[in-house]
Amino acid sequence: MTEFGNAAELPTDTERLDWLEKHSDGGGIFNDDRWGGPLRWAFSASGFSPVVDNEPLEGQWVFWVERDDWKPTIREAIDHAMSAYFTGAADREE
Repeated sequence: MTEFGNAAELPTDTERLDWLEKHSDGGGIFNDDRWGGPLRWAFSASGFSPVVDNEPLEGQWVFWVERDDWKPTIREAIDHAMSAYFTGAADREE
């Protein structure tokens, strides 16, 4: 069982990438190998970054990742972020 209900409802990789381009608000995808343990993935848009203009920057970015954001695959991490985004959008409309 996934956050989207079942596998038939899962977004395609193209839909995931389109969502990241349109709705990620400067977020980042992170991985953590847990010092040799199983690889985990997370997506976060919470944090601080330098002011960006049209040129690529070199610098330091700081992101906050909630414990529940860590998932065993990159797809699950993006799906989790998409689910949270759409749930939040529904909450904002009420």
